[in-house]
Amino acid sequence: MMKFNSFQKLVFWIVAMLIPILILHSYSNRVSIRVVENEIRSATLNRLNFFANQLETTIDQLALNSVTLMSDPDFSLLKNLDMMKASERAAMIKKTDEKLRLQSVASNWDPKIMLVFPQNGLSIPYGSLHDPTSANAVDATWHYRQSGAKNQYDFSISIADPLKKIYNSDKGFIMTTTFSSTNLVRMLDEFKSQSRGDPFLYAADSGIIPNSTSEAALVAELVEQLRG
Repeated sequence: MMKFNSFQKLVFWIVAMLIPILILHSYSNRVSIRVVENEIRSATLNRLNFFANQLETTIDQLALNSVTLMSDPDFSLLKNLDMMKASERAAMIKKTDEKLRLQSVASNWDPKIMLVFPQNGLSIPYGSLHDPTSANAVDATWHYRQSGAKNQYDFSISIADPLKKIYNSDKGFIMTTTFSSTNLVRMLDEFKSQSRGDPFLYAADSGIIPNSTSEAALVAELVEQLRG
């Protein structure tokens, strides 16, 4: 039978004590890593939630501004343009145009606001192009479509006065507010500058709106995972 001398016994006991210490240290290290990962994940989600709320609040405010602006009594007078003198008609159109422009510059998103009177074909700003396909979109809901360039979209909301579809009505007007996705890109850039990561907006049935310095390959890979 092998006998241990004092030195070997000492080594044995040292190793015997080190093993549980190493096990506890390894376990503690894994727990610490999980805690840090959870804190990072929680902080990131909080920042994302704040960003999403900020984005939605800004867009909701644009829609609310449209509803508020529609109550302007001058807009109701425009329904009777045919009954006005030429000078009165020109003055009223100019006054309305100025109000729409002031409302646009009040927002740093530079929204384009347009009034359309289906019964007489008038649009303000005067001569602005009204898309006839939007007749089915007068539902006080935001719609978007690609604006030509890849990953660039125009978002618009159309509200009727009275608040219903009025294309078969003799009186009434439609207010359309439109903003470009470049505003969303700017917000994504600000979010990226204050945190790590490569934020982008994604819709499964349309595409993505990336930040201006996004890594295309990384975004494409993440989009494929989201589609799955």
